[in-house]
Amino acid sequence: MLMSPSFLSNICRGNRRSGAMLAMLLALCLWSPTARAQTPPQECPDYLTPDLRHDPRSLTMVGVACFEAGHYEAALRYYLQAYKLAPDPLLRGAIGRSLHELGVWGPARHFYLGYLATPDADSPSAERIRERVAQLESALRDDAATLEVRSEPAGATAHLELEHGAWVDLGPTPVNTRVRPGRYQVVLTHPGYKTRREKVSVGAGRNARLEETLVSEAAAFDVSAASWRRGGTWTMAASAPVAVAGTAMLILASQNAAAARDAEYQIEDSDALERRQTELLARGDRYRAWGTTGAAVGAAGVLTGLVLYLSANRLANPGRGAEDTAATLLPELGPNYAGLRIAF
Repeated sequence: MLMSPSFLSNICRGNRRSGAMLAMLLALCLWSPTARAQTPPQECPDYLTPDLRHDPRSLTMVGVACFEAGHYEAALRYYLQAYKLAPDPLLRGAIGRSLHELGVWGPARHFYLGYLATPDADSPSAERIRERVAQLESALRDDAATLEVRSEPAGATAHLELEHGAWVDLGPTPVNTRVRPGRYQVVLTHPGYKTRREKVSVGAGRNARLEETLVSEAAAFDVSAASWRRGGTWTMAASAPVAVAGTAMLILASQNAAAARDAEYQIEDSDALERRQTELLARGDRYRAWGTTGAAVGAAGVLTGLVLYLSANRLANPGRGAEDTAATLLPELGPNYAGLRIAF
């Protein structure tokens, strides 16, 4: 089925088809074996006037035009908008058909079966939908990949964001869906938390698992608790060798000072003794300077990493409650010292 060149211009002039014509268009779309990209691109517009955007009949007809032109994602977007305004059962089949072509097979099956569960399931279009379901079941069995999405906290809404920005709702996490093998962008939304976007690749017959820790909207940085913990771990791992090296330098400095003292009992020549002690003490001073710097920097890094690790939940999700294990860094002053205290 191909649309005439005047199709969209008739819509834009306010020409409204009857419900029977609309059903016929959708039925033809469902019966079409494959969409043919022969319709001129202008028949699938990127923009609709406000009156058309709020008219489900116009949205549906534009969706049919886009589908027949091979613009499946645009068709899906218009079908979803029309269905939101007027949930016609035929639109469920059309949405499933678009998702089928886009390779989002799990949700496509859901919409197909949703259409078959309506009173229209005895219509001629329903038989074609049953054939589509059989084809889809074969693809799900032989070629599909499984995508599992989890989040902390659970209950976030998972979406697939398609190439041109359309969103397909997968449901609340944890959720599994079946898709055509490929690369997808998953979007996670949850009230009170920042939206997360992550790309994931899935291969035929394989399972891909995506786990994300959401960040509270109150957090100063868009960094999850897991990221804070990883940062703390890497900071400690990088700082510990510096602290160890600094401590080793301080030990060498002490050994050189001890060797300078012992030289008095080992060297009888006063000039040779003076040269030897000067050499040992100078070397010890260098080791002490390097060791003090290394030990201080390393210890500060280890302490910083420890605080980041222990405070991960509070840094990422402030105000979540006392049930989260977190550390608080408090200044500590005394008569002979100044420092920091970690309170748990």
